[in-house]
Amino acid sequence: MTIDAPSAAAGTYGASGAAFGPAPDEAGIAGNVVPVNDGSALPTEGCGPLVGFPAGAIALVDRGTCGFVQKVSNAQAAGATAVIIANNVSGVPGTMGGTDPTITIPAVMVSQADGATIKAGLLATGRVSSTPLPEIPDRSCHDTGAILGDAMKSVTIGHSAGFTWDGEVLIFGHEPGGGGQAQCQATSPLVNRTLFFFDADTGAPAGSFVDPRPQTSLENCTWHNYNVVPTDKRYVLPPATTSPASAWSTSRRRQRVRGRLCRPGPAGQPGQPGRHRAR
Repeated sequence: MTIDAPSAAAGTYGASGAAFGPAPDEAGIAGNVVPVNDGSALPTEGCGPLVGFPAGAIALVDRGTCGFVQKVSNAQAAGATAVIIANNVSGVPGTMGGTDPTITIPAVMVSQADGATIKAGLLATGRVSSTPLPEIPDRSCHDTGAILGDAMKSVTIGHSAGFTWDGEVLIFGHEPGGGGQAQCQATSPLVNRTLFFFDADTGAPAGSFVDPRPQTSLENCTWHNYNVVPTDKRYVLPPATTSPASAWSTSRRRQRVRGRLCRPGPAGQPGQPGRHRAR
């Protein structure tokens, strides 16, 4: 929300929303910001019917005594177009809870410190609005293809990543089906059983490795919890899995990706042994 100049409180303030009523839109609702008065011993808490509130204004209400829904309902009944609630405890305000399908105006809550600043700057005009969300990418951030580009576009869910012991190669594994489905069978896409290697300096693809053992229909599918062990001749990668079938898990732990990193094979074929940064 914003308070307009020339008020001493002019500026933009962060605010939380409410679980009830509509959220403010980007255009927002503008008007005079007016503290409420319900004629009680705690008049600015707005727990009773408001007295002398100018219709069309934005109501400024203190938190306390009664619930958020009651405060906003009273302000709406008095003609408020939006409600700003000032928190009564320090810290970042949380979402205001409550349910009332009859509430048709937006309500937000500012921090206790910001509420005090706004009150000190009245009389003032302002606006209750929302900040536009960032554009949603075509691919989720959990999709490793969004991180590493075309080389991993066929990977559905990224799961684990790690560097070789010397920091020269980045290794990515994944979880087709979320790691809880049998998607590394002989009939599954080859990419489901593939580890990917990237040059840590440039991000360029450095190769891949296809697990030679397809799983059964009773086992899940994931590459994770791997560590690259230094040796005097090559990288050694002992991967592990979470699997309901102990034979699969045991065989994966026993299996070591010995040989050098792999260079990609033809489309749809396993990678072949390569010489990229071999040790």
